[in-house]
This record gives sequence, structure tokens and C-alpha cells, in this order.
Amino acid sequence: MRARRIEGSSGAQGCARVLSCFVSLCALLPAQAGAAPPAVAGLAEEAYQRALDRWIEERELYINCGGPLLDGASEHPARGATKDADRGEQVVWIGDEATSGDLEPVENEFFRLTPLDEGSAPGLAVASTTLGAFDARGTEPGLDQDDAIFYTQRQGAFRYDIPVEDGTWELTLYFGNALRETAGSGKCFFRIEVEESRLSFEEAGAGPCQCTGKDGEGERVPHPAFGRGVLYDPFDHADRLYSAQPPGPCNFATCPANGMPAQDDPDRDGVPASLECGSGAATALRYQVDVTGGALTVVVGYPVLAEGEPSSDGAPFLSGMSVWRLPGHLFHRGDVDQNEALELTDAIQILGYLFLGSVTMVPLCEDAADANDDGIIDLSDAIFPLFIMFTCWLCELPAPGGPDNPCGPDPTEDPLGCVSYGPWNCQ
Repeated sequence: MRARRIEGSSGAQGCARVLSCFVSLCALLPAQAGAAPPAVAGLAEEAYQRALDRWIEERELYINCGGPLLDGASEHPARGATKDADRGEQVVWIGDEATSGDLEPVENEFFRLTPLDEGSAPGLAVASTTLGAFDARGTEPGLDQDDAIFYTQRQGAFRYDIPVEDGTWELTLYFGNALRETAGSGKCFFRIEVEESRLSFEEAGAGPCQCTGKDGEGERVPHPAFGRGVLYDPFDHADRLYSAQPPGPCNFATCPANGMPAQDDPDRDGVPASLECGSGAATALRYQVDVTGGALTVVVGYPVLAEGEPSSDGAPFLSGMSVWRLPGHLFHRGDVDQNEALELTDAIQILGYLFLGSVTMVPLCEDAADANDDGIIDLSDAIFPLFIMFTCWLCELPAPGGPDNPCGPDPTEDPLGCVSYGPWNCQ
């Protein structure tokens, strides 16, 4: 699905400003990214400073990619996609409206944004996802600033570099889907890289659907990116998230209208655009990221045609981003094999690691294998979980607890670490 594209800076930013005024004061509009705090007296300058203070003191950052500063959007604006328990606090989402016709980066106190030399029109671009306000599917009912995050987007191929200290961070990427207005298959799909590694989407249930629509004879048209786990189609992800009724996700189901402008059937799947489960819908991807180079890097770009990947009908895009510093890698105590259960196999893996020297049994998360939290992995870490499983059912593993508890960091300072745990185990 492609949004209505507005080329250049004046059209996109003007539309973004009109939409922002619908949910906020026009006085809150920022200058372009790369500038110092907005040269607007009063509320906008104060909101910008609050965002900077929160970033410095609490290590939380919220970016409205391609759109204006929003003072009062939620920490978790799309709980239908992220499954957060609540919306969290109302915070300031920093504006990011920079455009340019060249490949020069822009920089501010929060991040460095660099256009990539990909696609037919490289350079920084923003766009509006719709010509009017709509209640984005996946947000709370009613129009508010959470919806406004999904009215605009950073578009094209680009890279964010966010200076951070080394450690574990939570990264959430938000995507807003309007109407499919691309040619050909009616699909927009692209790659995402975090810390120089391409993300995979099949395991998270966010891969492309098998079919895009129907041809002139009513036969279903295969999705060109189906089965390619490293290409993300946010429209299809939204279809998977929100079409619960028959005929089911990715099978041309309908959803209640949410205020999107009604149009014909641009993807020829037999469902009007106003009833598409993916239209006007918010999606999100969340990851734990171990940063070691002093900056968290996020790349959004086109498929790599040289590696045989199919071309997309539309440009890549990103509507928003949040970054949180985690106190340590999140895990479940005792879940050595990372299958989200405390079982006999966890003890067997520790014994194999200790006494057989098996490379395949080396725990990827040493903290999870340290069942009694004494800072070392030894025979007692195999015995203690067995004692709980077969003798003392009311006993608990040390914090953050076993798989029946929420994931958490290791509260104890010790030499053990966690190379990998999840992210699927700790969502």
C-alpha cells in the first residue's frame, strides 16, 4: 500500500501542519530537523526542552518521522500493534520534517539523518499518508495526537544514527498505512536494518501475504515478496493484525470503516479501500538491540535487486520511532533453551554444557542458565530448577523469575551476560 505522495518540502510539510493543527496548537510546529530548538516562542520551545530533558535524564526518545512536533502523544500510541498494557504517559514526540534534494545529512541534538543513494529520487523526503484525519486502526478510539503520528511519514531510503551509550535498548518502529495507490501489484515492501543487520519478519508474523489481489479474471495474484522473510510489507502486517473475522488474515477480509476516504478498489481484491483492514492502520515492530559502537543505527531502504529481490511499487517509509534504554538484557531465569517454559531440557542443557563440553549446549544467555543467581554456572543451576519442578511447586526462581513471570533484567552484578534472548521470548 502506498500513501498519497507529496513531493518536495512545501506540500508535504504544509499538509502535515494542517493535520497537526487539527490535533494540536499550530504554535507547536517545529523548525526543520538539523536546527537548534525551534525558533518559536512559548510552548514549542518548552516542549522541545522537555523532550531533551527526558532523553538526557531518562534515556527515552520519541520521533515523529516526517511530521511536526507533537506535545501530548502517548508513549505507546498503537497498543493494537505493540500489545502494551496501557498507553503510558503523554510525552513529546520530536518533529522530523527535513527535506533536501541532495545526499547531505542533517543533524540535531537527538539524531543524525542521512539520505541513502537508492531509488529514482534519492534525498530526504516526507509525505502525508492521507488528505484528512482518520482514527488509525490500532490506536485508542477517537481522534487524538496518537493518530497524528500516522498521518505523516519519512519516505525514501534513509539512515538514522542516534548517539547512545553501549548497552541494551528497546527500539519500536511505527508505520502508518493509508490507501494503496501504487501501480502494478499495489504493494509496497522494503528492507529494514538495525545495527547493520537486516531484520527478519516471518517469525514475528509480519511477513508479506501470499496474494496481493485479483487479476481481471478473478484469479489471485501472488505477492512478489511472499516467502522472503527480510522484506517488510506494513499493509499486509496490518491485515494480519486486525482481520480477525473470516475469511481471515491475508484473505481479503473486511474491517469496520475508520474514517478513511472511500475510494474504488485500487488493489483489485474485492474489498473497498474504506473497509480494508490494512487501510488507515498502524503497525509496529519492536526489538531489543545490543549497541556496542556508541550509536544506534536504523536503515530503511529499498529491496536489493542485485541479490534477486523483487522491486517494490512504492518507496519505503517510517512514521515514528521510540528508543528506550533498558537496565539490562531481559530474560527469564532458568529458561536455558529459550522455549518460554521451565522444563527438564533446561537442566539437561546445563549438564551437557558443564560435563560434555558440547558447543551446541553453550547457553546463549548465561544469566538465564544461572538459575540460583549466584554469579556462576555450576551443578546447582541444574539441580535447583529440578527441585522446583518436582518437589517445591510454590518455590520461585530468583528475579526476574521463571517463564511464568514477566521478563526482566538481572538485578545482580556478576560477570555473566546474555548474548541473545528473544526478542520473541520477552514481548
